[in-house]
Amino acid sequence: MTKKRNSEYQSDGEFKKCTGCKERLPISAFGIQKSYPDGLSYKCKNCVREYSKSRSSDPNVILQRRAAVAKYRAKNPDSDVNKTLLNKYGITLEEYNELFERQQGLCALCKRPETTRRNKKGDGAERLAVDHCHDTGVVRGLLCFKCNTAIGALGDTQEAAARAMKYLSGWAIHASELNK
Repeated sequence: MTKKRNSEYQSDGEFKKCTGCKERLPISAFGIQKSYPDGLSYKCKNCVREYSKSRSSDPNVILQRRAAVAKYRAKNPDSDVNKTLLNKYGITLEEYNELFERQQGLCALCKRPETTRRNKKGDGAERLAVDHCHDTGVVRGLLCFKCNTAIGALGDTQEAAARAMKYLSGWAIHASELNK
């Protein structure tokens, strides 16, 4: 049995009746909802805004939402990491983990594990940073916080890195010179 749609709330092409305030308004007052029969939201933008405000200021709703988010994150601890990796770098958590294994859990530059704690939320080990070209977005490897910060400070250019190496090589001190 299919439910008959209430034509009273359907758009006539110019106007539509809001299911919230029950006013007949121009269709420009409604948000777009492609999955709805007429392609428009059932409630006008003002009613949606008022409903959202009331829900976001209700302490019970806020506590329920926090509990639901905590429950979801407990069940899916890597979901936020996966979303961040996909959005920022275009790689999945699985691809990150493959790269991490290829690098044996070590920084691609200094060959040491991550030691800097930035994420105070969890007890687990800190993740290596995803090093990528800011111009092309290509992922180059995984770096510890210190190396990633150093490369960022050099502006991601080979010329700046070469100048830094030249500068440091001019100040090289051998262990034998320290004992004099």
